[in-house]
Amino acid sequence: MKTYGFTLTIQGHRVCSDDMANAIYAAGGDDATVCSSGGVVTVAFDREANSLDEAITSAVKTLAAAGYQASHIEIDDETLQLLAS
Repeated sequence: MKTYGFTLTIQGHRVCSDDMANAIYAAGGDDATVCSSGGVVTVAFDREANSLDEAITSAVKTLAAAGYQASHIEIDDETLQLLAS
């Protein structure tokens, strides 16, 4: 398995709270960092999976299990380089 880095934006939330971070962690997001800036909440993942698709799908499911929905994704530069090699 490889580790894929990417960031998901959470739809409809402007500020990160401890409850949000705890819910994401409890839903399986122990590989995630939750933060907010400029009225946008993001969750950065370093997720181990067999493919980028599998990593993203499982992260989206983690957010859904915590009660949140992703609206945007950004792939880390290191992951893009990994895919190109």
